[in-house]
Amino acid sequence: METLRATGNRRRNKRRLNVRRFILVILALFVIVGAVIGIVFGLKSCSLAVKKQSLPFSPEAKYAYTGDGFIYMDGLNLRYVSLSDEENNFSEQLEYAPEKLIGTPQLKAIATRSSFRIVNTRHDNSFDGEIRKITAGSNYIAVFVEGNDGKLTLIVYNAAGDRCYTEDYTDRVLLDFGFEGGGSDSFYTSELIIKGDVLSTSIKTRDIRRQSNTGDLYIQGQVVTKVFLTEKSVFAYGTDRIIRFDRKTNTEAYRVLANGYDCTDASWSGGRIVFLLSRSDDRGGPINVLSLKEDSTADESRFVMTGSGESVACFTLSGKVFEVRSDKLVILNNKGAEEKSIPFEGEITGAAKADNNALIVFAGNESIFYSVK
Repeated sequence: METLRATGNRRRNKRRLNVRRFILVILALFVIVGAVIGIVFGLKSCSLAVKKQSLPFSPEAKYAYTGDGFIYMDGLNLRYVSLSDEENNFSEQLEYAPEKLIGTPQLKAIATRSSFRIVNTRHDNSFDGEIRKITAGSNYIAVFVEGNDGKLTLIVYNAAGDRCYTEDYTDRVLLDFGFEGGGSDSFYTSELIIKGDVLSTSIKTRDIRRQSNTGDLYIQGQVVTKVFLTEKSVFAYGTDRIIRFDRKTNTEAYRVLANGYDCTDASWSGGRIVFLLSRSDDRGGPINVLSLKEDSTADESRFVMTGSGESVACFTLSGKVFEVRSDKLVILNNKGAEEKSIPFEGEITGAAKADNNALIVFAGNESIFYSVK
């Protein structure tokens, strides 16, 4: 009997032990699931990831961000540093110091007052006159030239340095031009139209690769000072109103009052565009932040940045407001609340926007790159 009782007790104890183990396993699973959920929600609450990289040139150097790296001048050496693959780095000895550097992942170029050359091509493109503006698209260079004879010409070159589009603006007023950016070949021009005492603006979009017009937009009674192309929209920032056009239909979606503000910066992400607005006669004054939806209605959101005594610069990247202070980088949401803060290791003395998703800060002789995802 004692043996049977002992055996029964051992069985009951083993069952209890198995039940306890099972409960512990369930509890452990709950802990793991809870941790995973916490990580997921933590990632969602922190909507932007910011990556920091040191750059090999000083704040005084001439440089240009290409989307995948930087071209910069080191004396008479033109250098390129890739941010992802150092095997793509290169250096070239120049015979002269260029006035401007431009580039994209596909092409890099140097420009003087009257010529430009695409890196790795054989010849310069020279003009009997002066380059008034030069900019790069994914695979193209656009140049606006004022000839010595007064003729004004807009010329687009392909990556080989060959002309592929030309337009005469001698008797017309070209306000601005540029490329959509990224891998897009979309190109826009904005032109001032004068009829009697009324000033209006004509915006045209063109696919350079296909050599075809994709849009012809007309804004009556306003001078458009800035044009922003996104995947869904053409935003025309005018002297009186901000107008959104649908890229697919080329029709006007809505208008929002600009209230006499100048647009100092803009960026877009997730179906919204954010503008930084200020008054030209109020330097150092408050910055107004306006957010608009890329839809049939604006769903506008506004707030005012009163500024900080330690503020060095302010930009908008990836649809967020980035305030560079002397000791930290502050990211604000669309209601003006602080969403994230990144401390700097040293005192920041300057900053510059690289593109829609990146900026550079300067600390003494050091240049530091911050990219946003």
